[in-house]
Amino acid sequence: MASTETDEASARPAPAGPAAALATGGSRAAPAARPPLAGWIHYLVGGTLAEAQRDWVAADLTGRGWRLRQALRQAALMVPFAVVFAILPGQAVLRVTLVVFLLVAGLALGFATSGAFRDRRLRAHGLPVPRRSRLSEDELLDAQEAAQAQAQAEAQAEAQAQARAEAQAEAQAAASASEAGEQVPGVQDTSGLGDRPGQ
Repeated sequence: MASTETDEASARPAPAGPAAALATGGSRAAPAARPPLAGWIHYLVGGTLAEAQRDWVAADLTGRGWRLRQALRQAALMVPFAVVFAILPGQAVLRVTLVVFLLVAGLALGFATSGAFRDRRLRAHGLPVPRRSRLSEDELLDAQEAAQAQAQAEAQAEAQAQARAEAQAEAQAAASASEAGEQVPGVQDTSGLGDRPGQ
């Protein structure tokens, strides 16, 4: 009986690579081979690959380091513009500054938009978008907004407490000044000295 169960289990077809593992939520298998150079360039500029490359796309867009790969691709799209600015005539400092700015800006934009571009590419290839990463990004934004609101509330409360303390200090100073004006210690009343008889 046990041998027939193991035979049936071994006869079941295994999931077909990372795309099936992504759809079922299981662990991912080894990634498929990369597409040819023309296909990779087409994919780099936002194109959709053939069905045979679907497993590679799933592994590329959901595997370890996917965000860095997306950011580097955005920076790679800036390389032709950086080369043009590098060969234009002008001061070397200005050309180097423009090249560095373009590459850094491309990398920063790649990191900022990596999630949206990844989701769009997954949909274009007919692959499911991982819910976990989207929820974690939304939760991160909510946590940042809550932290900003809490910091603003704490700053307002601190400003109000400081204003109350200053108002109390001014009230105490005014009260002590009025008490000092009514009774000055060590001063005697000499208003009747000039009215003594015999003077």
